[in-house]
Amino acid sequence: MKILFVCTGNTCRSPMAEAYVRHCLETRGIFADCVASAGICACDGARASVGAAEVLRGLGGDLSGFRSTRIDAPMLYDFDRIVCMSRGHRTAVLEIAPDCAAKTELLLGDRDVPDPYGGDSEVYRSVFAAMRPGLDAWAERLADAVRRERS
Repeated sequence: MKILFVCTGNTCRSPMAEAYVRHCLETRGIFADCVASAGICACDGARASVGAAEVLRGLGGDLSGFRSTRIDAPMLYDFDRIVCMSRGHRTAVLEIAPDCAAKTELLLGDRDVPDPYGGDSEVYRSVFAAMRPGLDAWAERLADAVRRERS
């Protein structure tokens, strides 16, 4: 199973999601390349925001080598699940790739993840805390899928 986390600029929420879930998998001994992130309005090659990097560093994750990626249709079709941070992101994904509706969802079910861009460290920590239960659930689902594949 391959999962793509989506936000606006791919410098805050989706990189935190990607790095955290990847870190969770690695702590389970799973070093699979099944997690990625991208942005609806991303500039290819931008670094993760300082706030996002700080939050992940505090959890043992690393965004130092991260570079943003802009979404395109072929990318969307390459993933099994597309997890968006807001309803607006989901709408944008479906405008790009309408056939992806069945595999596209919001991280928090019926709630949007607020955008921490431009906020201070506390804003980033608060946003990540809101995201964490959904990310923990995805890490567990992915770990189970990888274990099933390997057995």
